[in-house]
Amino acid sequence: MITLDRVRSAVLSRDPATELDNLVRAELAGGRKTADVFNALLPIARELRKTTPLPEDADQILLGTLDALTRNCNPDECYKDPPDVTIPSEEQKGPSIPDAEKKPVG
Repeated sequence: MITLDRVRSAVLSRDPATELDNLVRAELAGGRKTADVFNALLPIARELRKTTPLPEDADQILLGTLDALTRNCNPDECYKDPPDVTIPSEEQKGPSIPDAEKKPVG
């Protein structure tokens, strides 16, 4: 779970880019969507930027992380939603190949 303390610790670490990336990727690996992670991180980032003096590079990394969650960055740097692993219902699946072959074309 993303908390103010975890984000503060990541941003003030020796390697804020890696630590923030690890934090975001852990959330995505847990099945959260990028929009959900962004919505959790944005108010924390705002609070952190108001209350904690951040080195300029760390502040830029924090803002860059938010941009990457909203795809406001180079495509190869953007975070992507985890794959949807829900099992489709029979209606969503559509006909199987043998069923499709049985139907007359015409």
